[in-house]
Amino acid sequence: MSKIINKLIEEAISENEKLFLIKKDIDSESRISLVVDGEEGIPISECVRITRYIKKGLFDEDEEHGYSVNVSGPDITEAIVDIRQYLKNKGRTMAIKTSEGDFEGVLTKIEGQEIVLEWESREPKPIGKGKVTVKNTKTLVFADIVEAIVVIKFN
Repeated sequence: MSKIINKLIEEAISENEKLFLIKKDIDSESRISLVVDGEEGIPISECVRITRYIKKGLFDEDEEHGYSVNVSGPDITEAIVDIRQYLKNKGRTMAIKTSEGDFEGVLTKIEGQEIVLEWESREPKPIGKGKVTVKNTKTLVFADIVEAIVVIKFN
């Protein structure tokens, strides 16, 4: 049965090339939970479409009908798990943990296997008293990223 479910999930998501699967959980109580994202987010209409597609496929296969299907978008507070999620968050502030330290800045560039963060900091003037605002840039390789989370800011 799990092959049929996996095939249905893949077919449903592939109908919209901008969508991609983030997380899949099929538990022993016949609950299918999917987290799906898209390059421009995922509207509720797509969650409904995927749910219906999977349910219809299970019904068509004349298998047990006791499955519940839950399709949702990613939680904004959860870590990014797919490289394509960086693309949709370009221009947002990110908190990123790497093997060399923690960084927080605006995601300004995604290229190849790297991203670029930019942020401003206040640092002592090279000469004299006081501080000056300095623009910082850090290039990070995806392989070095342990965790990346979008920082939610309320103005």
